[in-house]
Amino acid sequence: MDNPKLQIPPIIHALTEGSPALQHQTLDTYFTPDASFSHPLCAVPSFSHLHVPFIGDINSRWVLWMVYRWYKILSPRIVLEVDCSEFNPESALLFLRIRQIFSLFLLPFYAPTVHLTTVLTLVPAPAESEFTGLAKRKYLIQRQEDFYQSNEVVKFFWPGGTKVVSLFRWIATVVCIFGAVVLAPVTWVEQWWFERVEGRKGGRLGPGKEADGWGYAGKRLVNGEGRGLEG
Repeated sequence: MDNPKLQIPPIIHALTEGSPALQHQTLDTYFTPDASFSHPLCAVPSFSHLHVPFIGDINSRWVLWMVYRWYKILSPRIVLEVDCSEFNPESALLFLRIRQIFSLFLLPFYAPTVHLTTVLTLVPAPAESEFTGLAKRKYLIQRQEDFYQSNEVVKFFWPGGTKVVSLFRWIATVVCIFGAVVLAPVTWVEQWWFERVEGRKGGRLGPGKEADGWGYAGKRLVNGEGRGLEG
């Protein structure tokens, strides 16, 4: 890929909606041989060469191909859309917001829409330009990480599970409120500490000055340069 942001949607579609041969070709073209994969329900560690009896030498990219093949077996019909893609060239990270309709073959009438965020770690790979013969910077995918909210990941295997998980999340929110109210004195002590101790370290307190509550931690929030939030 020489333009990851524009080229990644067709690659994702080929991996999720394409034939086994197209999946294999896509992985060989755009993934490194030692590519790794992380998913709440599956993981592929990075390795280059491993000899397996009756199969031969394999690498982690081959294992990732098996994962995508099994993914297609579980859901023969997948409808996927890449809603957003952003590439950070400094960190070589490509961020994707994806939604997909996953149709589990064991439950033919159950086809939930699942939302996820995918982070791809890219590495530069030199490629000879067909027209100039000069080296041209391209990117390969070295790692794929799929992130799901808890109420999204249960959609893969638990019809109605979203309501149960959402209930537990709301209960956790109530617990947060209860704990914050009951243990309010802890917050008061923490605030006092920032105003009286950390504030003095940051040089904010002195004769005729009042603590603003930000203290030293507040200074570090702006670009890590030690400037106050007020600019």
